[in-house]
Formats: sequence, C-alpha cells, structure tokens
Amino acid sequence: DRPGMEWLVEDALDMAGLADGTFDLVLDKSTLDALAHTQKAAVLAKLMGESCRVLKPEGTYLQITVNQHNPNYLRMPHLDFDIETLPLKGLRLDKTYVSICRKQPGADDVRRDRQPGFLEWAKSFDMRMPGVLEMVARNNRWEQM
Repeated sequence: DRPGMEWLVEDALDMAGLADGTFDLVLDKSTLDALAHTQKAAVLAKLMGESCRVLKPEGTYLQITVNQHNPNYLRMPHLDFDIETLPLKGLRLDKTYVSICRKQPGADDVRRDRQPGFLEWAKSFDMRMPGVLEMVARNNRWEQM
C-alpha cells in the first residue's frame, strides 16, 4: 500500500487511457529489450511513440537495457530526444546500460508530423525485410529510411 500512488495497467503500445504529457518520467526497465526480440519495427515505433506522447514537455525517458544497441531505437525519426547512454557498473551489471533521454522542445510536433509516415514505413519494412531491423538499429541508419 502506497499512499498517494495510483496504479494503472495500460498497453505500452496504446496508452489511450492516458493524456498527452502526463508524466515527468517514463521508466523502461527492459520493456524495449523484450519487444526488440520481436524484430517488428512497427511494434517498436508504437512503443517509443506512446512513451514520448505521455511524457511532459522536457520530461525524461529512462531506459535500462542489457543490449548495447537498443539505445539506437531511441533515435527513430519520429522521436526527438537528447540522449546520453552510460554503462552501469557494479554487481553483475557489466553489460547493462542506462539511457537518459530528455524530451526536446518541439518533440510533440515532430512525433505528430513524422509518426504516421514512419509507422507506415515500419509496417511495410516488417513485411519486406523480416529479421533485418536489428541491423538497422545497430548501425543507427534511421535517417536513411
């Protein structure tokens, strides 16, 4: 029991029950890791778009990941974050990374303008190029898409 806290259950790909700019902080502890294994660009684009949408202007998306390449998904073209990725050191954390992503002013406009087209591209990509998504992310080739 936590006084003053409200517990919600939402679909991370469609958080329609939450208004834009609801949170100062979105914490992702391996959600992106789990969904990255689907190799579905549309799934990852929806996750990141919704995470950005529910962040307040200049809010922070904090990602903890065990895949050093997953922070590149934070650079999808419908997102506008200032990103700092650091390795975590300590108790069995040698291959764990934290990305501190600050939502930039104008990020909501970027998302609204680019997300529909990027989602269409992502769906098409998923059908044409199954299994290639990790290579795109690993090489941070979003601007070439």
